Amino acid sequence: MFERWLSYGYARNGSGRSGITFSRADGSLLAHAIIEGRDPSERVNSVRTFGGQAMRSEPGVAVEPLMLFDEGSVSILTETSGQFSDDLPRQPVAGWFQGVVLRHGGGRVAISGEAAMFSAQLSGPNQNPMGMNHPEATENPQFLLNVVHWLSGLLDG
Repeated sequence: MFERWLSYGYARNGSGRSGITFSRADGSLLAHAIIEGRDPSERVNSVRTFGGQAMRSEPGVAVEPLMLFDEGSVSILTETSGQFSDDLPRQPVAGWFQGVVLRHGGGRVAISGEAAMFSAQLSGPNQNPMGMNHPEATENPQFLLNVVHWLSGLLDG
């Protein structure tokens, strides 16, 4: 079922950047218990991602979206990881998501189109901070903790 949800390319927002900051301020970080946390100290105002895929839901599947792609966002279809050019096919993904949660049977599922946001790493020959190490990803650790709290039932909503 889920393979029909995912784009088969690399997601870029309307600015064309691979690094995307989803935020409450611009409406791309959507209202959800995961975003609110259990109290004000756990509230998340922005989440930084580093590429990945876009996803959408199918009719009849009750997903709870967390991160929304804006107008002009595209999925760039490439055969070689990390190699992009202007002539590569692009699929519009405005209104698609980079993260959703859903309830299935008696359980809960979290689906992310991007994994680096949940890691802490150094990237490339210059060892640039990426993931939770990135200076624009200061709230990613709280976001991840809130996802785990929601999955475990500690955070309801």
